[in-house]
Amino acid sequence: MTWDYGVIPYDPFQQLWVRRYESMLDAHEKYGLCGLMESHHYGFWPSFISRIEKWMFTEPRLSGEQAHTYYPCSAEDQYGLFRIGPAYSMVFHNDVQIQTVPYAHFGGNAITLTDYGANAFYKTTSYGMKNTGLVQQRIPGEIHCLEKMIELLTRGTRGIREIADQLDGAQREDALRLVNQLEFMMRTTRTAIHVRQWTLCKRRFMAETGVDVLLGLLDEMEEIGKREISNAEAVIPLVEADSRLGWEPSMEYIGDAWHMRWEIRQTRQVLEQEIPLYRCVMQSQDTDVNDIY
Repeated sequence: MTWDYGVIPYDPFQQLWVRRYESMLDAHEKYGLCGLMESHHYGFWPSFISRIEKWMFTEPRLSGEQAHTYYPCSAEDQYGLFRIGPAYSMVFHNDVQIQTVPYAHFGGNAITLTDYGANAFYKTTSYGMKNTGLVQQRIPGEIHCLEKMIELLTRGTRGIREIADQLDGAQREDALRLVNQLEFMMRTTRTAIHVRQWTLCKRRFMAETGVDVLLGLLDEMEEIGKREISNAEAVIPLVEADSRLGWEPSMEYIGDAWHMRWEIRQTRQVLEQEIPLYRCVMQSQDTDVNDIY
């Protein structure tokens, strides 16, 4: 388990795991590496990845093809969007407070960046997480990478589904559960694209002065928000079918069906209240701009 996707039981990327294991074996031969803490957070969930790990450290060893990942590594993702999945909310002017149970080790926004790329240079959570970098410069390339991720996930899901059709019993059940998880991961990645598109629009909105351009950006943000609502609605049956999805060890359930509906309400509030208020201010000289704040 890694934090690339924070609310799934394991990452089903076989070739990336093989590359990790090959690096561990290389370190053992070169430097005498004799042990490694596999996971300090989620723990262990038996899967075909754990079987591959066993084969990699058993003679004769399994050899595997190295693969590249298109996952964009950033604090905003591992301490925000990809950590909690499609329940990540669209934020315009008003920030949100993540709803968690009182006994969550890191409840609320303690370790989560809720307003994606809110500060171009520096962002700190109460847990001390820092981030640097011009977000708007890297977002276009990241969107391209995320679209490639969806393409590959779609291809892999199709292949697993075809295999499942040839299985029965527990093997078929496991394969279909993996299909469900892969679809959840695709939806999470789709949320990552929507949030980045939203962030670019929001940054342009804060810098533009022309009313027509500003109104056009609001229209674009509305369309992005609607697409994300549809995406979140499609996640609900996925998490209802598998209770492993949507659970984060230090935050408890933050991506389950309840939180998906909460995220939908949050996004609708932005679309139905915040954006219309901005539009009203720009279209009417009688409206006080302070009404926004």
